[in-house]
Amino acid sequence: MYFNLGITDKSTTIRSLLIDKENHPNHRVVGEIAGQLESRIVQYVFAGLDRKSSYGTIVRNIPEVIEISCFDREHKKVNVPLQFRLVKRFAYVKTSLRPFGYNFDFHPQFSIDMASLL
Repeated sequence: MYFNLGITDKSTTIRSLLIDKENHPNHRVVGEIAGQLESRIVQYVFAGLDRKSSYGTIVRNIPEVIEISCFDREHKKVNVPLQFRLVKRFAYVKTSLRPFGYNFDFHPQFSIDMASLL
């Protein structure tokens, strides 16, 4: 699916359009939306846990944070029910956003790039 952005040169990328502040000053809006979506995904996956578990988490490193959050240091073992719940919630988000064009291989890095432009 392609959006009509008035692009006539096929080598022009959306990123280059967003960086071109004179012609497309809306990069801040796109960056804010990308950041909000990123935040909402993290909040959904880690809902019910203390904020320390997900503080600083980005979508790109959710699997690693799940692994860390589910390890019970006191008993030196993995909390399997918690891990199952978090992995299931993350899988649900991924399958829910995929039909809308959200690509977990591309968009998390895109969000980071947009945030760095703000």
